[in-house]
Amino acid sequence: MTEVKEAWTLVQHSAAVVARDARFAAAVEEARVVGADKIRRVREAGGVIFGSYDEAYDACYRENYPSDVDGLVPAVRGKFSRKRIDGAYIYIMPKEGGEA
Repeated sequence: MTEVKEAWTLVQHSAAVVARDARFAAAVEEARVVGADKIRRVREAGGVIFGSYDEAYDACYRENYPSDVDGLVPAVRGKFSRKRIDGAYIYIMPKEGGEA
């Protein structure tokens, strides 16, 4: 029996993708990634793989609400890949202290 490998990543928020709500265009959410092929796809697109939901959740909050931004509207500093995972654009985190 083949072991199912599970991980997590960040993708563009579904409110932007599905509901087309412009307030969430610069927002991310956690996405479960199952299988080595999908994990590899995320990495090749420049996305980050997290080993647990908690790690992805913490990163999601930090990315959506940087310390220098006030308010409730998410404002990620990274960018979104043209590649998708399960229909959602893969998020590329910015390099330390800069843009993605």
